[in-house]
Amino acid sequence: MGRLIAKKLNELEWGLAGCLLFLGISSPAFHQFYKK
Repeated sequence: MGRLIAKKLNELEWGLAGCLLFLGISSPAFHQFYKK
């Protein structure tokens, strides 16, 4: 049971990290595009 929760938590962490990474990459590009 605990292992399953740990696995789900790990997936959630990676999903969140991926979202933050995507935002970190796309945000500056979006701001540059928006200023033009």
